[in-house]
Amino acid sequence: MLKNKFKPKCLNHEAPIAYSAEGYIIPCCWVDRNGCTGYERFYKQSLHIDNNESIEDILLSDTWLEFYNMLEHRPNEAPQHCHSKCTTGTKFCGTSRDII
Repeated sequence: MLKNKFKPKCLNHEAPIAYSAEGYIIPCCWVDRNGCTGYERFYKQSLHIDNNESIEDILLSDTWLEFYNMLEHRPNEAPQHCHSKCTTGTKFCGTSRDII
């Protein structure tokens, strides 16, 4: 039997970063303001695309670096939505699927 394991897809590049309709870069397409909590940090005005010279400036911000550090070193602190989308053996789009 497969043991469920949290494997953030954004860390291994299986899920690309996304661009919100509001002008923010977010960790993946599953992260948005519609019912997802724990991602408010990405919606600060200082991280809005209009307030930065490049996407790289946003991705190298303290907010982003801390988020990735947390996923890698303190995964128990990750938002619940991360766990629901990036844990092996979880329900995904109505079917049981291993997210590897």
